[in-house]
Amino acid sequence: MLSILTVCTGNICRSPLAEYLLREDLPPEEFNISSAGIMAVPDGRVPTQQLRIAASIGIGGMEAHRAQMLTKGRLGVSDLILALSRGHRKRIVRMDPQVLRRTFTLREFAYLAGHVRPEDVEVCFPEFPDTLQAAVEAVARMRGMVPPPASNGDFDVVDPFRESRAIYKQSRDQLVPAAETTAAYLNGIVDLFGVGTFEGERREMTEPDIISQGIPRIPAMPKRAELRRWTKFGRAKA
Repeated sequence: MLSILTVCTGNICRSPLAEYLLREDLPPEEFNISSAGIMAVPDGRVPTQQLRIAASIGIGGMEAHRAQMLTKGRLGVSDLILALSRGHRKRIVRMDPQVLRRTFTLREFAYLAGHVRPEDVEVCFPEFPDTLQAAVEAVARMRGMVPPPASNGDFDVVDPFRESRAIYKQSRDQLVPAAETTAAYLNGIVDLFGVGTFEGERREMTEPDIISQGIPRIPAMPKRAELRRWTKFGRAKA
């Protein structure tokens, strides 16, 4: 099981939405997903506007979320840490330098994962025999190997707390495609290599890249909110 931790400031807007998106798109028997905030007020609740944003993309249940403070102990037991901004990533690494290689911003991880090929994962197996941990390491090895985005700010998700509806929507539009790309990459790894220790034989690849391999097929009769989500994903990937 791969443990994923999403992190923002108060753990009431961005990181819970990322957590719930990943929970929806990744199988619970293989992924343990949670969130925390570097300045969280314990038991803080998700603002109404963010609950509306979540509902608009088919995500429910966030009204039950309660904010939790980030601790070094939680970092230590996480296999993949996804910060919502470069500032959060910097604070995380300061708290525990040992988590550097498995700490990314959410948008950074999605961007780098788009460049990973199956053979990039396979070369990680001697050191990381677990397929999902090798998948994270393969993304880490893309740092410095692929062209950077137009702006480093493209790795951040704007904080919508106490901001306008337009900022909430901007934050959503930055966060959702990155979360779905991340989930598709990890699902693609499971499709190709399975879970647990790699047995030495890759499964047949039916799509042109790992992310495409992991995109779920739209049900014959999808709910309107689900159809909007996958349409958005398709635009973001293109």
